[in-house]
Amino acid sequence: MMGILNHKACVLAASCLVAPPFSARAQVTRPDTTQATQAPQTVQLPLSVQFSLVGAVFYPGVRAGVAYPLLTKEITKVRKAGQRRILLKDHALAANLGWYHHGGYHDNVFLTVGYDMRRTRPSGFFLNLEPQLGLSRTFLGGTTYEVAANDEVRRVSAAGSFYFAPGLSFGLGKDLSKTRPGLLLSVYGKGTLLFLLPYNNFLYFRPMLEVGVSYRLNRFRQVRVRSVKKTTSRS
Repeated sequence: MMGILNHKACVLAASCLVAPPFSARAQVTRPDTTQATQAPQTVQLPLSVQFSLVGAVFYPGVRAGVAYPLLTKEITKVRKAGQRRILLKDHALAANLGWYHHGGYHDNVFLTVGYDMRRTRPSGFFLNLEPQLGLSRTFLGGTTYEVAANDEVRRVSAAGSFYFAPGLSFGLGKDLSKTRPGLLLSVYGKGTLLFLLPYNNFLYFRPMLEVGVSYRLNRFRQVRVRSVKKTTSRS
């Protein structure tokens, strides 16, 4: 009988020694993060047209195009103090036609189609990233001649080459409509790395800088896109 009591006492003492760490661990609290996502809806957003001045290193040019909206996300972050911060993430399909003049070498006309991903703050400042695929056509500067099969030398008009032209753009700007609702303009600066492939068996790339404006055709053309709203809060 005494042996059984001693055994129970030992078990009880051991449980008292082990229990506190687990109890203390259970009392540790961490801030809870709650996320709520509304079901996707369909909204109408306008097309945008854009125009920019291009500097391909030291060589001037222009670029113009249109952006077709695909998806918009509104993310609301609620802080502990109840403050709300709203971010917009927009995805669009952008098509642009550009040209620059490299004196004494060539003129380059290029058409690109890119997937534009933009993140906009409540103040209107935004960042965007745009991978692109494109086609380039160069026109050689000066007069070009070629020798025909019969050894006849003749002049070649519009001499140049076609190239596959992938690229990547990174930009920043400001959506002026966030502070002036009636002004549907955005201003932006953008850096682009444009590749020309194949180029004499080398990997040829052309860095470009752009400064431009974008205007939303609010009353002209609107398209339907998916809209997702997401709220993240901490307690």
